[in-house]
Amino acid sequence: MVESAVKGEQVSVERSLVGLVKGQTTTLHQSAGVVVFDTGTSQIKQGAAVAAGSWGDMSISMGCCVGAVARRNVTIERGYGQWLVGAGDMTVTQGGAMTMMAGKSISVTQGGAALLLTQSAHVEHGTVGLLISGKTELGEGARVLLRPAGAAALGGALGGVFALICLLFGRRFCRRCGGASS
Repeated sequence: MVESAVKGEQVSVERSLVGLVKGQTTTLHQSAGVVVFDTGTSQIKQGAAVAAGSWGDMSISMGCCVGAVARRNVTIERGYGQWLVGAGDMTVTQGGAMTMMAGKSISVTQGGAALLLTQSAHVEHGTVGLLISGKTELGEGARVLLRPAGAAALGGALGGVFALICLLFGRRFCRRCGGASS
């Protein structure tokens, strides 16, 4: 079933494609929503959402969400998100995200992220590309590819290589890349 908008106190959408889902408590089950917004708690079960916002907790179970923002906690179980932001704690089990940001802590078990930014991080049996946190606990099977110092060194090295290429190949190459000509 295809619907343009579903609104109400407690909204539950099942096996549908919906443009807008808005309510106190929202649940998407085996459905896809373009925008999901609630003032209480939000759940995505075996479904997908392009954008989701919650004033309370957000839960993604065997589903995916491109962009999700929660005022409290975010829980992902066997799911995926492109950009996940939570003001409270974030718990990820057998899932991951491109970018995870949490105000308090992030716990990843059997999952991963390209960028993880939080006050306190715990990773077990997972991989993180760039980890920025005040306190980090790496458990068994955890891997971090870059820390902030490593990322800065990589950026500096790439900048140096680009500058060297500009010097070697002259103004013609720099003009094509948008650099200044002298």
